[in-house]
Amino acid sequence: MEPIIRPARPEDKPFIDEIARLTWEGEDYLARVFDSWLREGNFYVLELEGKVIGTAKLTVLQS
Repeated sequence: MEPIIRPARPEDKPFIDEIARLTWEGEDYLARVFDSWLREGNFYVLELEGKVIGTAKLTVLQS
């Protein structure tokens, strides 16, 4: 099965929590920002075989 990139969904939170727990000795910020990033949009996940294995957040910065 090929990995897919898709918009994040509320049901992805357990996967994001697990990624955050395993990153930077459990100090990763992903779990804390998940809800706000979901509301903001441009928040994507990489899914492989039904499991979220990565994330990306795009933010437009204007000068």
